[in-house]
Amino acid sequence: MSDPLVSVIIASYDRPLFLKKRSIPSVLRQSYEKWEVIVVGDGPADDSLRRATESFSDPRIRYAQIARPDYSGLSEKQFWHVAGAEARNHGLGLAQGEIIAPLDDDDEFLPSHLSDSVDALRDEYDLVYGCVVVRDMGTGEEHLDLFPWEDRQTQALFLQRNIMFHSSVCYSRRFAHLRYPLHVAIPSDYGLFVSMYRAGARFRSLRNPQIIYYGDSLTTSVRVSVPSLPPIEEVNRSIEKIFKSRMLSNHGPYCEALEKAVAEYVGVSHAVAAPSGDVALMLAYRALRESGIGPKRKIIMPSYTHPSTANAAVWNGLEPVFCDIEPSTLCLSVRTVERAVAPDVAAIVAVHAHGNPCEMVTLEQLADDLGLLLISDAAAAFGATLGGRRIGSFGDMEVFSLSGTKVLTAGEGGMICCEDGRIAETLRHIGNYGICREYICETQGLNGKMAELPAALALASLPFLENWLTKRREAAQKYQSALADIPGLRLQRAVSDTAKSCWKDMPLVLSSAEAAGRLAERLRVYRIQSRPYYRPLHRMPAFAKFAQPGLRETERLADCVLCVPLYGDVLGDTVDLVCDVVKEVLT
Repeated sequence: MSDPLVSVIIASYDRPLFLKKRSIPSVLRQSYEKWEVIVVGDGPADDSLRRATESFSDPRIRYAQIARPDYSGLSEKQFWHVAGAEARNHGLGLAQGEIIAPLDDDDEFLPSHLSDSVDALRDEYDLVYGCVVVRDMGTGEEHLDLFPWEDRQTQALFLQRNIMFHSSVCYSRRFAHLRYPLHVAIPSDYGLFVSMYRAGARFRSLRNPQIIYYGDSLTTSVRVSVPSLPPIEEVNRSIEKIFKSRMLSNHGPYCEALEKAVAEYVGVSHAVAAPSGDVALMLAYRALRESGIGPKRKIIMPSYTHPSTANAAVWNGLEPVFCDIEPSTLCLSVRTVERAVAPDVAAIVAVHAHGNPCEMVTLEQLADDLGLLLISDAAAAFGATLGGRRIGSFGDMEVFSLSGTKVLTAGEGGMICCEDGRIAETLRHIGNYGICREYICETQGLNGKMAELPAALALASLPFLENWLTKRREAAQKYQSALADIPGLRLQRAVSDTAKSCWKDMPLVLSSAEAAGRLAERLRVYRIQSRPYYRPLHRMPAFAKFAQPGLRETERLADCVLCVPLYGDVLGDTVDLVCDVVKEVLT
């Protein structure tokens, strides 16, 4: 018997990069070579799908296109139930093979998929489906998924819900007259498989892995930030000790050990832990008020920052005076701060935007010359350095966040670093409800205590921090190399050659808010998250009474910044895909 022709049908939803990087190359790697590929574009916006298909210059690969169906009125879930159904049906009408092999544009066949499937279908089966390698798009972690058809529970389960991964299925042309249903009640591929089953098709499962599946388009995507975590064994040992001690909070041994370790790492005398970055800012601003600033209530801060920077100030009865940023660094500078200095200003609040250090040495000199306190919202900057000094060791206080998106995380947590013992004592006093002795509240305070469990997580993470920072910096360098000299795109720059960002974020600065929106949408289509993170505070309703004119660069840039995936274990393939999407949009 001669080898049958296999018709591989790929419906593509305006994602030419997936065709070029995943689906079509995976067909070219097949050990079985008698196949044709029919790519059907589902109403693409331009000719990029055709160009991507024809770029392979293989006569076995051809392109067809349909007008995009009317999806108006459908929810996102309903859309993904029917998306591509008409495109696949069109492909079925063009298929010439004796075997049909569906393939989603963002999945990959493993090299033996077609040969394994053809062999099984020769054994008088009508439909075969395989074991699937489910791969996390963001981390590359994998697990196998298989429902063996010979198991009666599997057959019963099939009649309740879809157990087959669409791209792992091959079936006989005898059932090619059946079409993907266009109703929205169930996924269209599942509807087709049920129709085959009811028409008498004989099913079989293959135990060998057949495809790589990256999750469904509705619920999975590459996250813009993924926390780096220590080995779970390290944390479990600490959890067991905490459970045995029954000491969960109140400056327990893990909290104290974390404070000591952070102080040593940063290079300061004191580190005071808090349950969150916001509470840490609250404590810092309250300590500022307790430090003898008198009636002064104004503090200078950039408008380009997270709302927490200003929220904590307003909660403490302080008045934000918003200043501008430098377009190259996205941070405030001596130049932008000087414009906002006035007699009733008490302090400068620097923000290390996206983990990129501000020019702290010159800001220290300015604050000293003007008799102002210098605080930094270093929420995103743990591990960053300037001139060989770690961020956290500058000014009067520097405040870190240890939330889940940060380089060092406690799940939730904060840390205030300072050199002055009196400030540290004040912070601890305020963070203990303002109580000093015998439950007598001597000043306004709050619960500023970090619990033992998050402290244990952060403490177990510290030995791995430098490795995580190295990985982040390598990924950032990969972005910088790939995106250099792209028209309409700038990257955040360091304040000097001695500054090293911790690269909490990878901010891209586009030429306009519209361009940033287009890029965000294209990344979403490719299942990649993006975030602006910082928006101009002086334009927000919560801070309307502090609105400040003349913040030209903040106004011009803030809506143009888009942060793309960057974290300790970000895959090189992810960085490549993001960069290719950027080039697709901008060039």
